[in-house]
Amino acid sequence: MKKNDVVQYPQTISGFEFFVKFMAFVGRIPFVVYHGIKGIKSISSNRNASWGSLLQKSALKYPNNPAVKSPDGTLTYAELNEKANQFAHFLLSKNVKKGDTVAVCLENRPELLFLYCGCAKVGAVCSLINTNQRGDSLVHSFNLNKGKVMVVGEECYSFFKDVKDRIDLQGSELCLLRDPAMNQLKAPEDITDQLAVLPKTNLSETGGISLKDTMAYVYTSGTTGGLPKAAVITHKRAMSATFWFGRVVTHVKPKHTIYIPLPFFHTNAITVGWPPALYSGAAVAMRRKFSASGFLDDVKKFQATHFVYVGEVCRYLMAQPEKAGENKTTLKYIIGNGLRPDIWMAFKRRFGISKIYEFYGAAEGVGVFTNLMNFDYTVGTSLTPFAIVQYDIENDCPARDAGGFLIKVAKGDPGLLIMEIS
Repeated sequence: MKKNDVVQYPQTISGFEFFVKFMAFVGRIPFVVYHGIKGIKSISSNRNASWGSLLQKSALKYPNNPAVKSPDGTLTYAELNEKANQFAHFLLSKNVKKGDTVAVCLENRPELLFLYCGCAKVGAVCSLINTNQRGDSLVHSFNLNKGKVMVVGEECYSFFKDVKDRIDLQGSELCLLRDPAMNQLKAPEDITDQLAVLPKTNLSETGGISLKDTMAYVYTSGTTGGLPKAAVITHKRAMSATFWFGRVVTHVKPKHTIYIPLPFFHTNAITVGWPPALYSGAAVAMRRKFSASGFLDDVKKFQATHFVYVGEVCRYLMAQPEKAGENKTTLKYIIGNGLRPDIWMAFKRRFGISKIYEFYGAAEGVGVFTNLMNFDYTVGTSLTPFAIVQYDIENDCPARDAGGFLIKVAKGDPGLLIMEIS
């Protein structure tokens, strides 16, 4: 990084800068308003909309469109729907019902998406185990939301076996799934061949799932409190993300490919990156593990139009040796959170990124801030009412005035963000 790439970023946005960005954005306003209203209406009027029903609609509308790209090949929407149906039929054969939990421990491979969608089709809650966890954290994640069915990939079985005796398997069906990259699994719990011969047809159970139903559990890293916590992802949240991130924030089209180098047990993958693709008939591209050195090769191979990031991904990319032509790829913009101000502009220049849709939110937060108008160094604003108030750092509590009320900060000053919890 060059010395002049490190800048003191502004604390406020000037009126002139706002005018310039607004004029660039103004042409999108009718489109954004139309799709925003359409999305809200579709959710408020269709209580039985769900992830599984959306997949079925996309499979009908875009049957031959690429749905999933990976180093293993490409799957169409019709194929993704059929694979999801086969797992859904398997779950029904194991008496899995709406509201039951299914634990899934697989690396970032297409089979993980089949299982996720299969759970959604029968109303089961997919407990997405973080495959980086070991020991106590891994045991805790399995036992916290005990699965009626537990599916462990061949690639994960070695570390699962290390703690298997500490995991509560009573009343649970342990299933193993072969990894095409290994294909050495020989165990009676292997369900790979069984899945391949099950029906590929849609299920009537999908019509009984509603927006309020829980779709997935995503586990935190455990950096606070010592052990992972389970964040709840509902069908409503996933469906809201389809039009918010796929129409209002960005305009995802069927010909696009969204590269998601993050693990699919991460909320940015399943609530920011994937929903717009599923809604629009676009493709998601994935790989087992993020590779900074192989990133540009992936972008070229998958013909990615944008990618989903967390801040450290961008920093790792900046640490790579520069390559000729890295600012002339198919990437047009990026969306994610945690891009640090000290590399913001350098990252845009180096990789030819015209727009950064930085957002700020939490797995179970009540609102999200999004940089809709492409201001540099900002997370934008939120449609949910909020306030930023003064914080007493010395006493570790919000500052209050003589009447006991919280005090709003002056323009440009840092403070504590507060939002109402409904």
